[in-house]
Amino acid sequence: MVELSSPGKNVFNYSSAFKYTKIATDDHVFSGNGFGGDDDDGDDPYDPTVRRQSLVNQLVHKVIVGVFYVTFVLTFPISAFICIQRIHSLQRCVVYRLGIRLPLKGPGIIIKFPFIDCIEIIDLSDYEFVLADKTQPLMTSDGSIVEFNSIACHLNVLNAIRSSTQLKDSKTSCQQFCRLSFVNMMAGTHVEDFENKIDTIMRQFEQNCNTYLNNWGYNCKVDHLPKYVVMSRANPINPIVSKLKAMFGGGPQVEAPNPVMEDLLRLQSTTSNGGKDFTDNQILASLQRFAEKYRNYVFHDISIAIQVREVLSNEFFIFNHSSGKVSKLTDKPNRVDINISADTSDELMQFCTNDDMSSVRITTNLI
Repeated sequence: MVELSSPGKNVFNYSSAFKYTKIATDDHVFSGNGFGGDDDDGDDPYDPTVRRQSLVNQLVHKVIVGVFYVTFVLTFPISAFICIQRIHSLQRCVVYRLGIRLPLKGPGIIIKFPFIDCIEIIDLSDYEFVLADKTQPLMTSDGSIVEFNSIACHLNVLNAIRSSTQLKDSKTSCQQFCRLSFVNMMAGTHVEDFENKIDTIMRQFEQNCNTYLNNWGYNCKVDHLPKYVVMSRANPINPIVSKLKAMFGGGPQVEAPNPVMEDLLRLQSTTSNGGKDFTDNQILASLQRFAEKYRNYVFHDISIAIQVREVLSNEFFIFNHSSGKVSKLTDKPNRVDINISADTSDELMQFCTNDDMSSVRITTNLI
């Protein structure tokens, strides 16, 4: 019913049907449903905490800032070339004035004072980077080798303040985090599951990454399903499947003997001490090649164990992330991150000389 006291009140309503909100900042508490103080439940460890300064500190702060404002007015327009800066539409600016963070600035014109202001420009445009490419094949949980074409991942800013305050060099750190998460996901996924459920696995990968990235002010998204090629498929563990594959001609192919491999094995068998040193050098060289290939995906030291069941030998190596070098350990480490085991010395030599991962079994505890 239309009220007679105010005719036309409901008919001529020019209010917008849309709701306009500001970009997410920690000036308004972030939550999963929206932005606002009412959504804060006190459980988010990243929520900002306001600490009231003493009266003396507030007075000194206001006096210094006031002096700079007066100087800015008296020296205008010369001060305009120094203190005025334009922030573009896809940028935001975080200003720290005498160590105190001001509300988020931009887009538009801002005033920055020299000596007392420290600013950081935040780019809100999508940042695209490569998760994996052909130069770095990845290994699945069953030992298969998968080679990807360039997988494009888009990184965008979800919370401008957190993207500036939570991480140092946040964009690069988030990029490395996504790449390492993708490597760990592939290391814990069976190649058949990846082939049959690639859309579900990639969606789960996005959700797992965004669980951490949202707390850091970012959000990642993979737009297209990756194109890949299985370079080396691991032999099935089930003996029945192995028999069926061998019956229908799908069993493992017998490779022709390699004369270089025979010479190396013959050289190893001539002298026991010299052969052992030669094998250690081959293992170090092989591990060093893999370390150089996957160094961008590792952010700490990695301990590696080499086992040969034929002679019951165990040797331990360590990859130093800071130097990028692989060295041999004399004692067993407290934790073994990667375990490489071979049934015979021939299989180990084949792995070292030809980089044939199918000749050994590799297990990892990096997930």
